[in-house]
Amino acid sequence: MTNYSIIIPHKNIPDLLRRCLDSIPRRADVQIIVVDDNSDPEIVNFDCFPGLDEPCVEVYFTKERKGAGYARNVGLEHAIGKWILFADADDLYFPDMLNKCDIYKDSKADVIVFKTEYRISDTLEIWPRPFPTVSDAMWNGDMLLFLAAFPMVWSRMYSSSFLKKNNIHFDEVLYFNDTWFTTSVIEHASRIETTKEIIYIHTRRQGSLCTQANKEANWICYGVLKKCNMYLRSIGKPEYEQMLVFLLFSFYEISYWEYVKFLFQAARDKMLNAGKMTRLEYYRISHKITYRYPRLHALYLLLGGYKLRTCVRDIGS
Repeated sequence: MTNYSIIIPHKNIPDLLRRCLDSIPRRADVQIIVVDDNSDPEIVNFDCFPGLDEPCVEVYFTKERKGAGYARNVGLEHAIGKWILFADADDLYFPDMLNKCDIYKDSKADVIVFKTEYRISDTLEIWPRPFPTVSDAMWNGDMLLFLAAFPMVWSRMYSSSFLKKNNIHFDEVLYFNDTWFTTSVIEHASRIETTKEIIYIHTRRQGSLCTQANKEANWICYGVLKKCNMYLRSIGKPEYEQMLVFLLFSFYEISYWEYVKFLFQAARDKMLNAGKMTRLEYYRISHKITYRYPRLHALYLLLGGYKLRTCVRDIGS
């Protein structure tokens, strides 16, 4: 019986993928799936691709260039394990990760949530400014709210039968592909177990998607969050909506005016959807961008009538 399927999307970082694979113990009940997202042959030697012809490792090459979400969906199609885990190719596991997973392999939960350690990719030194910052109060509180605040899929085990039963899959977008996945989990999960055991090391690396600041990333992320929030509202779970600007503010360094433009757009949509602003009022407000503190003014509009999420940090600085 295969207990675990570990799915790893990859693009153009074969040395780091090799490090990730080396961190996973090989066992007969473990299936490792690597899905390459059309890597550049000038960077990757496909004849010596990490994982080829290795026990327990399956490698799939795709040409669609649809990003990590598409690669993860391909992995899900081939996964046969009782539990599904996801890893990023530039991250790695602790050597005893399977022993910790074994504690929960007979659980009836839909999701098992482990804790994560954060390090700098080049040196593996502890990352001095880890993200996300998770307080004990939040960790021990509403786990659906925790998942909504931190929709990353690594450092978690998902019941394969739960995912298949509810047709849970990833958005095939270049950024934030796991947010829709987690929104679907929030809708359907009836039992989530947590443990303070650490199995996974998430690394901070220059050149990774979460360090690439560009307008395309900003607006793709905005569209994803908006879609997820509208869906959560439609199924009667608005308490798990994300702040439309939270993840962008935390991940992407964008220009001041681009941020103001984005923030006003988020405020406009939020208030219009709530029926708290007419389009004429929005037009007038949008021309107050010359205010001394336009970010704070837009943030005030964005939060109007809504509870301030506990996950928001430093957003007024």
